Amino acid sequence: MAAMDTNNLSPQSIALIANFGGYPQRVAHDQEHRRHVQAVQERLVQLEAQVAALQNEKGQLGDAARQLLFNHDVMVKSTVDGSLCPARKSTLIAASAYFQTRLEATGAELGDEEGVVSLDATPEAVRALMLELHLPGCTDRASLGQSLAFEVLQLVAMLGGPADVGGTAELDNPMSKVATLCTNAFVMGRSAERIADPVECAAFCAALTSSIDHVDTLGSDDRHAWLVEAFREVGASCARSIRLAKSDALPLDALSPAALLKVLDAPIATQIRAPRYVVILRWLAARWSQLPLGASSVHAKLPDAFALAIPKEVGIFLLRCLANGAPALDSLDALNAGEDIEDTISKHDELSLKPASNAEFARLWVHLVDSMACCGHLGFGQPGARWVDAATFSRMLSLRKLKVDSEETVLRAFLEWAEVPGREASVIDQVAPLVRFPLVRVCPPDGAIKDALSRVYRRSPVVQALVQEALVLQQEVSRKGEAAACATFKPKRHALAIDGVSADVERAKKRKLCVNDAVPGVSAADAADALMA
Repeated sequence: MAAMDTNNLSPQSIALIANFGGYPQRVAHDQEHRRHVQAVQERLVQLEAQVAALQNEKGQLGDAARQLLFNHDVMVKSTVDGSLCPARKSTLIAASAYFQTRLEATGAELGDEEGVVSLDATPEAVRALMLELHLPGCTDRASLGQSLAFEVLQLVAMLGGPADVGGTAELDNPMSKVATLCTNAFVMGRSAERIADPVECAAFCAALTSSIDHVDTLGSDDRHAWLVEAFREVGASCARSIRLAKSDALPLDALSPAALLKVLDAPIATQIRAPRYVVILRWLAARWSQLPLGASSVHAKLPDAFALAIPKEVGIFLLRCLANGAPALDSLDALNAGEDIEDTISKHDELSLKPASNAEFARLWVHLVDSMACCGHLGFGQPGARWVDAATFSRMLSLRKLKVDSEETVLRAFLEWAEVPGREASVIDQVAPLVRFPLVRVCPPDGAIKDALSRVYRRSPVVQALVQEALVLQQEVSRKGEAAACATFKPKRHALAIDGVSADVERAKKRKLCVNDAVPGVSAADAADALMA
């Protein structure tokens, strides 16, 4: 639309026209304002209805509480301070078979006065349980707190459910509802902040240990499935809190192997935590006197060098011994001295390849090995390699997330490990296939590995086959190019230490983190130069 010519209009007329121009916007704003006012009024009506309902519920609860106070027929006593809480027999009997037994027996037989049932619990826990049993749904979950919620849950576990609960888990009984309330209060009450108080952390450790014990004790009976699930959730929540605790607040000596596994398995999104291998090594030092290291382990003093944490390679050795139920102290002394270790190394390798006899220590060993490998702790050096058994080294080399910069680093670590006195050729043969020889130039080999590779080559038939296989592929790469040569390459299968069976190993494929690795080409000139060197 053409613009209006206002040159001949008075200032008053121009202002009037301008005001009319803004009229549609004012109308739209006014309509939007009325919509907001209407929405607020509707929400106010809803809130007033909720307030009225809450006041009505409050009145009903008050009436119920007064009826309980004046119409109770039994008292529940806390043994902690002797305080009494009113209750009704019919409610208690319907809730728990334990109460039914107690109320049917005479007080004298159980040390109680007539009409009194004693519970070994704090008065707060007794009152919270009685309140929820007699007035279901009246407890504010947020007001319970984690400590009281866990104490009530333990009290529920002691009392059990009603006598008529069948073989399947019945989730509609009064005690299961209390357990659900306490579980939700405990889990939802977990703080997102890292625990810095050792006392608070110790309380979580105790709750985790108790939860594990309850699950183990009750897990075989389907009638207690609702309790088992409750303690599993509480234990998982404790484990997450402990996993995020600050190092100086963590009482590692209070954690059993089963509890430590729960902590290590806890799903934590944040990276603000110690690596698993650090936690395990510190735990080994803290629990030293409690570890079944041998007949004399209770009298063995923790070596001063291990005061803060067990060295990585020593930790691997100890956990492997514990997993296999082998005495570790004598071997520990021999390996520490580094003299006459051939027999110790041979026996330790052989034992490591057998099935573990202790599942918990075996899982801790897996956590330790995997965490170390993924954090870049593959190379132990010549002194440290003596502690690393065949199963451990095999697992490290088989991990997809092994943190190394090149396959040559892997080969160097393998040669150091293979040259430890006492390392049998048959054991070397079962680990060598996990080294990707084609990715390392073998003709001529780098001067840093040449001598060691020659010695291991002469001892191990499998290493000989792997080096020859690598050389053939590298010569093909020189003729056809890497892509064409690797497309038709089929590595030979060899028996592996892990599982003791043959398996395909993609030896021409670089590892995930070795971004610069490739199969080098070896020409006839390279081979001639190596031969004449």
